[in-house]
Amino acid sequence: MTTLLPPELLDRDVDLINLSHPKTGKLTTFAATESLLFQKVVVKNSGPHSLLFDGYVVSDPSISVFIPVNPFFVVLPVLFKCKDRHLPLDLLMDMLGDDDSDAFPTHLLQDLDKICQNENEMYKLDLEKLFVWLSALVAELEIPASLSAKYTRAIAPIDPTQPIDESLKQSVKEFAALQLVCSWLDEPTSEWLNSKYDFAGLTAHVDAIQSERAASLALQRLSEPAAAKKARVPPAKRPKVSKNKSVLDFFKKV
Repeated sequence: MTTLLPPELLDRDVDLINLSHPKTGKLTTFAATESLLFQKVVVKNSGPHSLLFDGYVVSDPSISVFIPVNPFFVVLPVLFKCKDRHLPLDLLMDMLGDDDSDAFPTHLLQDLDKICQNENEMYKLDLEKLFVWLSALVAELEIPASLSAKYTRAIAPIDPTQPIDESLKQSVKEFAALQLVCSWLDEPTSEWLNSKYDFAGLTAHVDAIQSERAASLALQRLSEPAAAKKARVPPAKRPKVSKNKSVLDFFKKV
C-alpha cells in the first residue's frame, strides 16, 4: 500500500494514534503533530491492477492518505452527550473511546473555549457557540463540483426547458455542505444541527418533483397489460419523518 503524506506531516514529529471515529465509533488511525490532527483514509482500487508511482510499480493499488481533521469533532460525541455537565479535561479524555483507544493529545484542545463554557478548566458544551462554529464550517465549505452537479441535476424539472431557480441551487449547495459536515458528527449531534436549518423550499420542490414523477409513472402503468397490473404490489405508506429527512432520503437515491 502506498501512503501519501501532506506537507504538514513531513519532516516533523508525528504521533500515530488510534481513536474512535466520531461518526462511526470505529477505531481509526490518526496522525497528530504539535498543532494539527489528520485522519488516515484508505482509498481502495478494486480489481487486479498495479500502480505506477514515482517510477515504481506497486502491486497493491490501495492508497492511504491523511486528511486534516478539527480535533473538536473527535471530542464532540462526549461533550454533546454530557452537554448539561461541566467536565474536567482528564475526565473528558477518559470518556473518549474504549480500552483499545490511545490517549487523545490534549494539547490540540487549547482553544476548546470556542465551543465550550470554561469554568476553572471545567468544560461544558455551549450550544450557541457550537452552532456558530459548525454553521461557519457549512458556509465556508467548498462543495466538490461533481457532487454539486449531481444534486443540481436531481432537482431539475421534468421539463428540460424549465430553468432551476437560483435560490434552489443555493439551498442544494447549503444542504450538501451541511451533510458533509454531519458526516463527522455522531447521530444525536447531527440531528440537532439539522434541526437548526430550514429547507422548507427545497423540501416542497422535492415533494413536487416526486409527485410529478409518480404521476408520469402512473400514466405509463395505464398502458400495462392487466396481468402486470395485478402482479404489482401496492407501495407501502411512508412513515412520518423528522425535519429535513425526506430531502436527505431523496438525495441518497441520486
